[in-house]
Amino acid sequence: MIKGVRNESKNIMIVFYLISLTLCVYYTYNLIADSKVLTSQEKYVSGYILETTINLNLDVNSFFITIITMINSIICHKNFGKGLKDYILKDELKDFKESYKFKDDLDEYYKR
Repeated sequence: MIKGVRNESKNIMIVFYLISLTLCVYYTYNLIADSKVLTSQEKYVSGYILETTINLNLDVNSFFITIITMINSIICHKNFGKGLKDYILKDELKDFKESYKFKDDLDEYYKR
């Protein structure tokens, strides 16, 4: 996604959207499979139930992170052509020390 936003490439962004949608489908499939195991009447080994619960939590968190990333990328995609590329690729970014302009005694001591 970062390369697609930096270069304002619509093709890279479309590939990113397709991969993200595929991930969302995969996480949804895992959510359904894990919830079936947890709600079934069959007796499973307690370690398997714990593993399924952890897997369920990871799927939910990953699903929401993917959705949030997609929303962020859509917002960036809508702003293509409005000057973000020029700002990101700007070579004249100041060094931290130059922009901060902090002067202390150590600077004067080491200039000698």
